[in-house]
Parts: sequence; C-alpha cells; structure tokens
Amino acid sequence: MKFRSGRVAAFAVAALSVQPCLAQEPTMVKHESGITFGTWSAAAGGSQAPFEFGMALPENALTTDSTEYIGLLRCGKSSKGEGGWCGLSHGESGQMIGALLLVAWPHGDQVLTSFRYVTGYAFPGVYKGDAKLTQISSKVTDDYFEVTYRCQGCLAWEQDGDAGKASTSQGFLVLGRASGSDTPSSPECPDKIVHGFHDTGFGQYGAVLEGLARSEYSQWAGLATKTVSGSCGVSSPTTTAATMTSAPPTSVETTVPATTTTSAPAVTFTPAPSSEFDYIVVGAGAGGITVADKLSEKGHSVLLIEKGPPSTGYWGGTMRPDWLNETKLTRFDVPGLCNQIWADSVGVACTDMDQMAGCVLGGGVAVNAGLWWKPHPLDWDENFPAGWKSSDTRQATDRVFSRIPGTVRPSQDGRIYYDQGFNVLSSGLSSAGWQRIDEPNSSPDRKNRTFGHSTFMFSGGERGGPLATYLKTASERPNFRLITDTSVRRLIRSGGRVTGVEIEGNPATGHGYAGVVNVTASTGRVILSAGVFGTAKVLFRSGIGPADSLATVKASASDGASMISESEWIDLPVGYNLVDHVNTDTIVDHPDVVFYDFYEAWDHPNPSDEQKYLGSRTGILAQAAPNIGPLFWEEVRGADGVVRQFQWTARVEGTTNTSMTMSMYLGRGLTSRGRMSITSRLDTRVVTPPYLRDDNDRLAVIQSLDNVRASLAAVQNLTWHVPSLNQTSEAYVNSLLTTPAQRRANHWMGTTKLGTDDGRSGGTAVIDTNTKVYGTDNLFVVDASIFPGMVTSNPSAMIVIAAEHAATKIMALDKFRHFSPYTHMLVKLARKPRVAAATKKASPFPFMRNFVRLSQDIMHSPSFYFLIFTGLVPTIFASPVVPIQDDVFPPPGFVLTEPRFQVEIRPGEHITLNGTVQKVWAEMLRLNPNYETDFAPQLAKRRAALDAFDIASIATPAGPAVGPLRSDATAGLGRRQAEDRADYSHGGCRGCPRPPDWMLCMHRGYEYGYYWPEQNKPAEGDGDWSECLCHRYQADIPYTRRNIDYLMSVPGPATIEAGECQRVACMHNSGISWCNLGNSSWTTPTGFSWIAHAANALLYNCDSLWDYGEWWSIGGTRHHPGVQIDVIVKNVGVGFHC
Repeated sequence: MKFRSGRVAAFAVAALSVQPCLAQEPTMVKHESGITFGTWSAAAGGSQAPFEFGMALPENALTTDSTEYIGLLRCGKSSKGEGGWCGLSHGESGQMIGALLLVAWPHGDQVLTSFRYVTGYAFPGVYKGDAKLTQISSKVTDDYFEVTYRCQGCLAWEQDGDAGKASTSQGFLVLGRASGSDTPSSPECPDKIVHGFHDTGFGQYGAVLEGLARSEYSQWAGLATKTVSGSCGVSSPTTTAATMTSAPPTSVETTVPATTTTSAPAVTFTPAPSSEFDYIVVGAGAGGITVADKLSEKGHSVLLIEKGPPSTGYWGGTMRPDWLNETKLTRFDVPGLCNQIWADSVGVACTDMDQMAGCVLGGGVAVNAGLWWKPHPLDWDENFPAGWKSSDTRQATDRVFSRIPGTVRPSQDGRIYYDQGFNVLSSGLSSAGWQRIDEPNSSPDRKNRTFGHSTFMFSGGERGGPLATYLKTASERPNFRLITDTSVRRLIRSGGRVTGVEIEGNPATGHGYAGVVNVTASTGRVILSAGVFGTAKVLFRSGIGPADSLATVKASASDGASMISESEWIDLPVGYNLVDHVNTDTIVDHPDVVFYDFYEAWDHPNPSDEQKYLGSRTGILAQAAPNIGPLFWEEVRGADGVVRQFQWTARVEGTTNTSMTMSMYLGRGLTSRGRMSITSRLDTRVVTPPYLRDDNDRLAVIQSLDNVRASLAAVQNLTWHVPSLNQTSEAYVNSLLTTPAQRRANHWMGTTKLGTDDGRSGGTAVIDTNTKVYGTDNLFVVDASIFPGMVTSNPSAMIVIAAEHAATKIMALDKFRHFSPYTHMLVKLARKPRVAAATKKASPFPFMRNFVRLSQDIMHSPSFYFLIFTGLVPTIFASPVVPIQDDVFPPPGFVLTEPRFQVEIRPGEHITLNGTVQKVWAEMLRLNPNYETDFAPQLAKRRAALDAFDIASIATPAGPAVGPLRSDATAGLGRRQAEDRADYSHGGCRGCPRPPDWMLCMHRGYEYGYYWPEQNKPAEGDGDWSECLCHRYQADIPYTRRNIDYLMSVPGPATIEAGECQRVACMHNSGISWCNLGNSSWTTPTGFSWIAHAANALLYNCDSLWDYGEWWSIGGTRHHPGVQIDVIVKNVGVGFHC
C-alpha cells in the first residue's frame, strides 16, 4: 500500500493537486536573460515549497527528437533563508529510477548542480554518461534559488547498458520534480553530496511542448558559457554537472570527465551450506515463510533463503530510532513507524527494481501498513481455476485466520485513537445508505456500499503477522534453516530438473552466503517465493521466460557467458499478466479532522505517546501510519457486463492538517494488464504499466468517483480539494497519468500466472494448478506472482492463504498411488516376511505360499468374475488408495492437520473447534455444560440412526445406494467370528491369519457383496470398497465403536483439503482417520457422521477375532473413488496410545 504520512504525505498529495494544470499547455514567460520559456509551476501550500520549471527547445524538436534543451529551475525555500535542494527527472514518465536526474542546490552565492542516476530504490549515484550542462545564469535569494542552463545529451541517456530517452517529436513530455528542505552534505562538491527525502514536494509534469520549439534557440544556447565546478579537492573525482553562477565564464561547456576510483576490498561471504535439502524456498515474504513452515512441519528438510537482512527485533533486526535503543524493538515492530520506508528506504527497499518493495526478512509483511483482509469468495471464484475456488481454499483460510486473526483495535487498551476523520466520512456514508460493518472480516462477501474500520494483522501492539507465527514455529524445528542477506542468482538445472541454486551474499551489508546449495537428489524441490519481480528475475536468469527477456540476460555482462544453453530455455510468458490495484487519489478537508505527524515520531515522538507505547503497547503508535480509516467498498458494473470491485482507503493526510486523502483502488474485475521485464543490468522494470488500458476500467473509475462524491455531498463543511469542486470526475481522471508513479498501489501480482493453459503452447499460464512451473519437474512458485487477476483488498492475507493451500498441493504430489489393490497385495507379499513366532516354523517359500493363496482367493471368488463381466476391474485398478501398512501417520506425501468441527455450541451460536472428536466433545461440554440437554432430541435422533444403520445402505455420494444383500452376506458378528475361528484361509476378508502371518486383502470385490439388484447396480467408478488390514496395525473394536459413537454425537459440516489427512477420533490405541486423495477440497454431505458410517462399514467387513475371543480387532481402509476420500481405521502405532 502506497502511504505517505505527515509532512511528507502533504507534499505528495499537494503535487497531485497541481497535476491537472501541469498536464495543460505551458505558460509562456520571457526571462530576464531574454529567453522565452514555456513554464509549469507548483504553488506553495502548507510545507510545500513553490517550484517552477521552464523549457525551450531547438526549432525542429517537434519533428525530430532533440536530446537537448534550455532549462529554468526556480526552487522556493520552505523557510526564509534555508538552503534545501530541488531536482528534475528527464525520464520517459518522470520517474526517478532509470532516468537521468538533475539536482540543484544553493551554496553561498552559487547554485551547484549534479547529474545522477539510479536503477533501484537507493540514493542516486553520479551519472557516468555523456550529459553536459553549461550555465547561463544563477541567483540565490532568501526565498528561492534559480538556475538557467543548457542541457545537452539530457533527453537521452545510457549507463552500464541501461538506456532511455524522452521523445520531443511526440509533442508531449512527462517530467518529474522533487525538492527537499535539508542542505545537502558536502555541498561544496557535487560528486559527494547526500541529501534527504523530498519533503517539500514532488510530482510529475505532463508537459505539452507546443510553442517551445523556437527559431532563436541557437542564439540563446550561445548564452550558456558559465561553469562552476565547486571544490572537491585534488583526490576527488569530478562530475558531469559543473556548477553555474553569474560570475565571468571560465569555459564554454562542462562535460562529464573521467573519474578516478579506488576499488573496495572484495567481500568474502560464508560458503554455501553443504547439506542437501528436500526443499529450498527462495524468498522469505508472506508466501515463502508460510510454505516453508508447512513443509518443515511435515518433517521435510527446508532451507529458506532471504535476500535482505533481518527486520524485526525477534529475528535480530537492528534498524531503529534512538528512542527504541533500550528495547528489543526495531522500526519494523512498531506499527506507527511503518511509513518510514518512504522517508528512509536505505537498507530496506530493493535496489534492483523500479518499484518500491521491501528487501528485508518478511518482505512486504515486514514493511507495509499491516492491513489484513479475509478474501471475498469471488476473489478466488472469478480469478482462479478449479482446485483454487473459495470452497477449495476455505480450510486454508480458517487455518491462517486461526493463527493470525487480525484486529480492528491494535492498541492494547482497545481504543481507536484519532478517529475524527473516520467519524466525518462515515457520517456521510451512513446518510447515503452505506452500511457499516464493525468487523469487516466477519462478512468478507459484503463489499458493496459497506464501510468499516480497517483490520490489521498486528498482535500485542506490535507487527506480528507471518514473522511472529509461521516463521517462529518453523524456526523451532531442527529440519528448518533460515539464511538472510543472501540472494539467489539463478537455478542450477538440466532440462526440467532443478538440482540446486546458486547464491551470493549481500554486498551492502557484507553478510550472507555464496556458492551452490543442492536439493535432495531425485526428490528435492525448489520453490520460488521472491515476489512478483524477484521471482520473475530468477526465472529470467535461469533461462525461463519470453525470448526477448532471456536474450537480454544472455547479452548481459554479468550473466551472458555462464547462462544456461539456449537449447534448454523454456519459453513461458513470465512477466506478462502484471496487475496492481489502480490507485486514484482524492483529497477532502474538514475542520474536525485531526492530524498526527508519524514522521516526527521517528526522531522526536510525543513523550506521552512514547511512554504509552513502550509501557503498555497502547496509543497512536500502536496503530498504523498514517491514521487509516474508514475503508469503504462498492461494486460498479461496466458496459462490458463485468462487475468491478472498488476499495476506498481513507487516511488523515493531505494538503493541510485537516485534510484526508481517499485512495480509490480498482481491484477484482479490472481487465487491464501490463508487463515487466529485465534490463541488461539485470534490474527489473515495468515496461507496460497495467493501469486503465481498457476503457471500461477507466469508465468504472469515473463512475465510482461520481458515486462517492454524491455520497459525501451532505457532509457539512466538507471541502473537495482534489478534484476541485468545479472539476468533473471525468476531467480529473482523464488528466492523471497512467504511470506507476501516479497510479500504483504497490499491490503487484500476476507475473507467473497460475492456470491450465500451458504457456509453452500459446497459453497464458506459467505454472499449473499445483504451482509447478510448466516444463519443469520440481520447480514451483508460491507468492503474489501466481495470482491470475486482481483481488478486492490489500492482498497480504490472501497470499498467505494461497501459500497454505499450495503447500498442501505440493506435498500431495508425493502421495503413494498404485493401479489396483491386487498390485498392492503382490508388492506386500513380495517383501521379506516377518520373523515367525518361536512356536511356529516359518515356510521356506513364504512368497510362493502367499502368492498361491492370493491367486486362489482371487480366481475362486465369484466377485472376481462379476467384476470382469461388469467392467469394474479397470475402475478398481485405477483407484488410488492410502497405504495403511506403516505405523507412521499420515502416509508419505500427505499433510496431517487437525480436524475442524463447526459446531452449534448453543442454539443459534456456531463456533469452530479443532482436535479429535473426543477433545471437541470435552470442550463443548466445558463451554456449555447443558449441551446434551439443549440438543437432546438431535442427539437421540443421530444415535438412533446409527443403531438402525443398514450396512448395505452406504454408497459413495457420487453414486446410488445398493440394495439389500443376501442373508449369507449380512450375517451377524457372532457368525462371522465363528467362521474366523474355524477357518481364516477363505477368500475375501472374513478374518485374518493368525500372527505372525499377515496380509492385505480387498473385501470380496465391490461393496459388501456381489449380488446387485439390476436397478441399483452402480455406475462404473461409483462403487466403494474396503481394503482390510490384518495383524499388528489393527484397532480394538470396542474403542472403535466408541469413536463412532462420538462422531455421531457431534453435528456439523466436515471438510478436508486436497492432500490432507486428519485423525478425527482416537481412544486408547484406536483411531479413525480420513484422507483426501483428490485435487480439491471436499465436504461430506452429512457431516462427521459420514465418516462414522464408513468406519461402521469397516466393522462389518474387516473385523477379526483372535485366539477364541482374546483379541477382538479391526483394521482397514474404506475407499470412496467417486470423491477420492479414504476413511481409515487402525491403531495409532505399535506401542502408542491416544
């Protein structure tokens, strides 16, 4: 979220207020030098300093691109007599990054200048290109400083292969400006200056060039004769921009001289870890932290690699203001300091991209304002393919919000501070019929003409979020390792197989690791979670992406010679499908609004506020800057039939201390898309901004602005500053540039789109629905870049949910699958038999004996021929099953999660409880001791249903119920047990051999018998069947019956995610579990009683009686191929108990 608060915010939005006029034709002014300039200006306001820029162009500049101009910079001082600085961007869109910058400042009676260049969010360095600046005149007064100059080679630039230009022949330029109040350090030497943040204004200038191309240009250019070089000393390199004064000329022009540099000592980084890892996760942001925690939770060895340094105090971060020095907190811990990144981004912001992003541990969730939204169901349903719908991600959502519930009242005293702005706007919204939601996350689908306070991920008055939850639990495991200050240069791969990653340390900090770290041979995987731009960059450098981006890497000085062979490039649309919330800022003013200067709190916090926060985590500093709220939402249906979702985020900042900025975010439903790519310096750039490229998006923005202006019209004393009262919404929206600097929300998504249309074959997707990169065997992506489209609100929570869901899908790919239960039995029989008991001699040919028995059992069973003739054998052979032979649960590749019972604890009061049904039952009785009385009729009905339950009535939910079986197939337990004692070598599963012999067998073919009434015969693939388990893995029947009874006693829906296993009931040594073998979540039609019914079926099919009643047990799996669900009854492990 792009927030700037306090004094800085005021200047940012003040620049917006002049944007409409700056996009108009210039005002022609004849300067005292005799030159006629076309000028654009920004008036003073609040702490905003006045600014004026003028330009004159060569006579043919409107037909042939000119690389030079004559300029005027007149920069006002924020306070009389102060120095300050101002600057100009010549970039194609007036941007700071990747553009030639000119900075000017007063020094004595001179005005000095310097050309600068930067490729990321860092302080710009000296430009090394061919620009020339010669001065015509300069002036320094108490109120302003001014310089007129000729700028040659300034409208086209190149540095280290990174080139750009501004085209005058188009008749329009976009120029940027910035100014600050502080005097640069080392002001006497242009090459050595360092200045502060642009706290007295910045903005972009849509400069219409009509009238600026002049026949007098050559004459005026001859006036540029002055050079002032400053005083850098003999050992200091000199720079491009000579300083200019009105003193007599010393030369005709100033060029960029060669510089003398001294190489810094090479940094030696720690050698890369020598261990192999099951998973290497690249990037410790919202997605990477979450997926690393889930993988390590299941016992996989995981290496999490973070490019930046530690952030919060818990993880060893050290960046803090002085008033936090005696604490363990850093700037990232304190919510009220979150906007500091806009004033001081050194060591925090990524320096290899042209957009603001946090390159510290935690990424965006370490530096943002912490807004934490439960997704609108349509965010999943409209954007994502099957397997990623809201029903599929529901359980992941529950897990995330059980760990990070969020709060609308971050201050630990439960108060909301400085709420005057919220009250002003909410009064107008309420009067206009908008509905207030006190806890917006309680109704995530109510996002049309609703409003409320923001929800934050903060906990305990500190940042919290994934850093305090997922990363913390991961770090407590011995199979997890985190390294920081280490970036991944590229993947080491051969074809589609990734064997490791090449890493390098952080030269800015001198810390980190270098070398190659490998994944586990044959089974290891790499997951990219480096963010929308970082993940794409790793892919580009690894030979995965569009041909033009890969060619750029191939031609680069650093990667070209060592890049993977072109024959192994994978052509995928990486970088396309770029989306962001379209941001349109508006400003209103009301006398009741109270401003709080969060930036002032960095150096000089209010003593009372400081004491409140440090003593009890209360007060305004426990809230996010810049005093956010209300949030309000609406939907707009476009002429194209698409419903577009808007979120308005209001905050107390603006042109005055009683102003509020309302940022309108166009989200879900937007159809415009952009693209990012990579430069020869291997920095990432937005090459096609994704804003309002579809006119229906633009019209929807206009409509939403009209709607909000009408809704707030009744608020007395409310004044509109931007747009102004006499400016239409359409005129205002049309006047704004569609550049990232003007319209970004910094909620970037989409560059490695998830989908089913393989990008290698002309599709739009980079990864499949398991998040695996197309064309690779073991490379995955889990971060914001996988999102196919834009979402309703700030996306942090949704990224964590996506990572939870993705982890389940990735691990589910390991599931043990086989073609048939018969194959499974043969594999088991072929293994070395267990040692025979001392009282029984083991057969010298155990495999042959068992194989013969198995063959006879299968061939002699009537059900075998029935299956062949009815065509059901292929269905069974294709059915995946859960292996139940191991003591370890869950089986390999499955994720063990706690069951989630949604129960009605009192009539009309529903809650979610986690744990086995026994634990849930105990908690229900604790919360409501009268539960059994309150729900006596319902409990009696459920238990009666089980008592009267007809085994033959169970069928898969996807198919019909079977009819009654013959009497000999439904004999009671007594008869079955007698048969077991008499003969355990018959076909089917009526009893198991005595220990130590053991076997797995399928119960008599399909369902519970093999006689089907014709009208109830199941369709192919619909039938359920049992696989029985004998010997030491069996559970005790009495405890299993009690488990079933518990499951029948607790009502409520039961849902399980793909790849999950849950032990839903456990007593003594006996458990009932279920596993989802499918690719999407599934909810039972009858709650947990459905599991109870399946377990009851296993009681009928798979019971055994040992040693004439001394051991009464059961073991087996009930397979439901139609829905890919297995219900398992077995013990919890030899020697273990619940």
